[in-house]
Amino acid sequence: MPNNLVTHKRGDLQKDFGKGNCCIKTPYVTTRFKQGMMDGRVIRQFPEYGDVKDPARKHEVPFYEVYSAALTSL
Repeated sequence: MPNNLVTHKRGDLQKDFGKGNCCIKTPYVTTRFKQGMMDGRVIRQFPEYGDVKDPARKHEVPFYEVYSAALTSL
């Protein structure tokens, strides 16, 4: 494994599930996103699955299109 990669066990990160400022507006919907935090720093963040799936169906576009729009808006 390269020296510059940091790995964490699943239970190591504190999680924030769309509370406070954890919402982003996309062309399709305003979505919550999950944040994985360690020592007060955001390590990972991803759009909430359900907030992406339903608008994708409603707008008849692929899931990945809505998901990508949410990631781009982060």
